[in-house]
Amino acid sequence: MADSSTTAFHPVTASGRKRSRNYLFAILGVVAATGAAFVVDRYVPHANLSLVFLTGVLAVAARWGLGPSLLAGILSFLAFNFFFTTPYYTFAVASDRDVITLLFFLV
Repeated sequence: MADSSTTAFHPVTASGRKRSRNYLFAILGVVAATGAAFVVDRYVPHANLSLVFLTGVLAVAARWGLGPSLLAGILSFLAFNFFFTTPYYTFAVASDRDVITLLFFLV
């Protein structure tokens, strides 16, 4: 008979670490998308900046799954709202068009 305490402990620990790492990569993906959005902000229209964030969310979803992609979507929503919609550096939204753009992150 196999010792179930040692075989059950290690896979749970390994999967817990892997799951935590996936969420960390989701956060890093949003940070990278925010940095890229700051770079391309000068060259593309404001509404197209959301595509930078959506590409990051899509990459996270394809590589790390549903949970991390939901986290990336919510964080992207907050980052886009905070850094790229007027009034800047607040979570308030002044334009109706920005509200629609932000809602696409949550759908």
